[in-house]
Amino acid sequence: MLRADKLDEHAAVLAYHWEAAGDALVAARWHRRAADWAGVTDAPGALRHWRKVHDLARGAPKSTETTELGLRASTGMLNLGWRVGMSVPEAEALLAEARDLAAGPESARLLAPVVQSYGAIRGFGGDLKEYFDRGREAVALADASGDTGLRVATRVSLAVVYNFWGDMRAAVEVSERAIELAGGDARIGGELFGFFPYPWHVLSRGGDLGEMGRLEEAERALEHAVELTRTLNDVEAMCWASNNRSTLASLRGDTRTALAHASRAFQIAESAGTAFNRVWARLVLGSAQVLDEQWESAVETLEQSLAIAGEARTGVFYRASTLAELSRAFLGLGDGPRARATAEEAVAAAAQHGTRLYAIYANLALAQALLGTDGTAARDAIEAALVTAATLVEETGARGRLPFVHVGRAELARLTGDRPARERELREARRLFAEMGAAARAEQVARELAG
Repeated sequence: MLRADKLDEHAAVLAYHWEAAGDALVAARWHRRAADWAGVTDAPGALRHWRKVHDLARGAPKSTETTELGLRASTGMLNLGWRVGMSVPEAEALLAEARDLAAGPESARLLAPVVQSYGAIRGFGGDLKEYFDRGREAVALADASGDTGLRVATRVSLAVVYNFWGDMRAAVEVSERAIELAGGDARIGGELFGFFPYPWHVLSRGGDLGEMGRLEEAERALEHAVELTRTLNDVEAMCWASNNRSTLASLRGDTRTALAHASRAFQIAESAGTAFNRVWARLVLGSAQVLDEQWESAVETLEQSLAIAGEARTGVFYRASTLAELSRAFLGLGDGPRARATAEEAVAAAAQHGTRLYAIYANLALAQALLGTDGTAARDAIEAALVTAATLVEETGARGRLPFVHVGRAELARLTGDRPARERELREARRLFAEMGAAARAEQVARELAG
């Protein structure tokens, strides 16, 4: 006998029972409950159930309910698609079908999550322009609907794209607007995409503030995000918050903390099993391993991230950042030619995907690789990479990366024998690190000045 309070757990059994009995509509309802129960913790299982909802709803006589089930199934499949990987043709077919279904005002409200999730698949596959366009469409649909939870949730896409495009101010503004709309309701919109958008915006804002060099504000935001994700038991968002906290610790030069948060994110990503989280967590862990000079481990971790992203076609926009860190790992191993080639590949990947934030990382890595291999023979190329990085810092607002430009210039001055220039650049790097709260980085530069 099935207990009433255990029906969600047994929804899959009931779904297949009603499907065998030939009642497509009732079966679709139970498959939907089974998909919701599986969530993102069992993404393959949830995807199977959403496909069943989609097929059963499409085969049943058309009604308001079958339309809603069809649209929710499309959202469910696409929403899992950016996590585990989905082909563009399949995603396009689901979006086209959803547009045909969404005729009335209520259906238009249900279309917004479909549009956003489709955009995420395109964006996570490397097409940020399509992600942005669909994100704006989803926000417009949500705003017109007046559904506050939907308005908060759809703004996730815009914040993501602005970050990768390198418009840090716009990314922060989008998240702050979403936080304002939520009015302190941490659970708002949590039924839409498998995570709670309010804490997501809090953690995203924290990551953006870190890139802007506002490290203390970033730390407070990320601590708040962690508290929210724990209270809500939003495991996936815990992973993302840990990733951002590790990146922030790396900016500070705090190796131990960076490794601790990266290891936590890695553990969560492995248990959740979705490709996207495994890609990002490995990037962050590899970056922390580079900071700790675990060169061989870093190479293995970062190459795994690239392989998973390539196979699943998700998290592709991290490619430039991953290659930049991989270049540093090769340089640490003494493999100068691979370090340089990988850094050049990182620069090309950033240009291909339009990820201006990661173009900063890539150009800094290229300068570092050239400094460590060709030295003064590559002076023009080194200066060009550092000028590009500095220009992008000003254009994007990612001032947390500016001190690293001065560190690179100081190293070039050392190689050319220009001691006054070296000291001037190191003093500026130390000032900037201290100003933004990166004490360990400032102390490291101070030791170089004293040496």
